[in-house]
Amino acid sequence: MRASLSLALASSVAFSALAVSGCGQDTGSSKQAKLPKAVDRLNSLSRGELSALETYRQAIAKDGSASAELGNLRREHEEANAQLAARIRALGGTPPTDSGAWGDFAKAIEGTAKVFGNDSAMQALRAGEAQGTRSYESALEDSDLDAASKTLIRDTLLPRQRGHGAVLQRLIDAPAGTPAVR
Repeated sequence: MRASLSLALASSVAFSALAVSGCGQDTGSSKQAKLPKAVDRLNSLSRGELSALETYRQAIAKDGSASAELGNLRREHEEANAQLAARIRALGGTPPTDSGAWGDFAKAIEGTAKVFGNDSAMQALRAGEAQGTRSYESALEDSDLDAASKTLIRDTLLPRQRGHGAVLQRLIDAPAGTPAVR
């Protein structure tokens, strides 16, 4: 019962935070950009990556046996954000410096972990990764996004993002105290 309640809460927290993530938050700028709508989409993806960085920082601070794996995932989000920022600059935009409403997701993860423990936090991390995957998939369908940005997403960012869910699932499924191998 507790596991299903915590999973439901984790999912609810993830989706509630994501529902407000697009509500007028503009922590990057597309005003001077060559392709403003493309920059807006990339800024949204970057805010998601910034939120992931904060979420993983908090999860790693919990000092569980999965810290090394979570650290690897955090580094991959850091690389993804750097790549998105480079594309945003290449299009004449300004990348965001904070996660905006996506930061609410990171705070929700921390609260979930404090109330329900690490298992719930891992479930919420997995839900966040699933949303990140959907965001990248949706970006590929965006007719306003330029070809170079779509190539970056399709060939680099999306495959890496999809792998994160698998890593987290292994960590969730691993017996307590057993390090999950990547």
